[in-house]
Amino acid sequence: RKWHTYNAMWTLQTIAGLVPAALGIWVTLLLSQGAGRPDQSLMVAGAWVAWLWATFMMVWTGRMQGYAAWIWLCLTALATLGTTTLFQLGAGAENTRWLGFYYKHAAILALFGWSLCALVLVPDPTWRRVWLNIFNREGLIGLIAILLIGAMGLQFLLGSEEGIAGIQPVELVKTIFVILLGYVGMHINEARQREVRAFREAPLAFMAPYFRFAGLFFLFIASIVVGVRDFSPMVIMTVVLIAWMWRIGGKQAQFSRAGRFFMVIRPLVLLGVVGIVALMYYVYQNPEFVPDGFPQKDRILVWAQPQLHPHSGSQVLGSMDFVGQGGWFGARAWYGANGPVMTLPAVQDDFITAFLINRFGGVSGLLMLFVQLFYVLLL
Repeated sequence: RKWHTYNAMWTLQTIAGLVPAALGIWVTLLLSQGAGRPDQSLMVAGAWVAWLWATFMMVWTGRMQGYAAWIWLCLTALATLGTTTLFQLGAGAENTRWLGFYYKHAAILALFGWSLCALVLVPDPTWRRVWLNIFNREGLIGLIAILLIGAMGLQFLLGSEEGIAGIQPVELVKTIFVILLGYVGMHINEARQREVRAFREAPLAFMAPYFRFAGLFFLFIASIVVGVRDFSPMVIMTVVLIAWMWRIGGKQAQFSRAGRFFMVIRPLVLLGVVGIVALMYYVYQNPEFVPDGFPQKDRILVWAQPQLHPHSGSQVLGSMDFVGQGGWFGARAWYGANGPVMTLPAVQDDFITAFLINRFGGVSGLLMLFVQLFYVLLL
């Protein structure tokens, strides 16, 4: 009787997850191709329905527990902030083309929500087997890394900082880099816990293949990214690398030289972070310290001291002015006309935070910062 009850419940969950997901994805793709505003308004409503149904499916399947519940809460808060901000951007603009960013955002949220309705149906043991099989197959991860390096090579030869054919392969590279570090870290932690003989006798030689595997990938990507003069991914990947070094560091119950090796990692990371922050502050106070041949020197100095570069730093200075006008609760009434903030270049992406604070106030900016920091801490 228990088995029949479980089987009936599983069948009901499968229908409730797969049928709405298939219909939702089909309707979203159909509406995204239409040019009529009523169709796009339906797509916005579909995004909210998809998100609510995904939440319901996560609760029903028992996924809304522990870290997963907090991560989903953070994602919901960020999605709400993003949707509200882009809606204000489009509704308060004088040109209806700004609504396109809002509709595109809604389509992505809808596709994500409906896809999640189907993914939560896969049992936990199945997911664990899938990920362990991926992480235990060095050839598979190596093949993915080689394909991404090839894509970056094409960008270097045929593309530019903006990517190739409208696609930026470095965005996927950052994700794969995290997976590679996870793969390496998993094997290092396993070796530390098992204290195998080869690891006890020569920890560095034992771990060299794993470090070499991720290190070569990082160096290949770094060289190509520098070649196309797109340094922001390097900053992100370096921060991820620092966090990973902190994660594998620390003391464990080890009786070999490996224990002493890992104990010095975290102090070195702290020392390196303090050194980087001190160097950034010194450059801020003394911009002439940066040599003339340093890559993208002007862009760095614009962010460090925009008042010294009034022409190229106009975006930064303008964003600061609009942030100051926003105060704690916004420069204008919500859902009214946006006003002069729309004159800020790239206000829809690079400087969307300045728009958020100008329209909804510093309280909203602090809320977004808190949610983002909490989300990163959970991860």
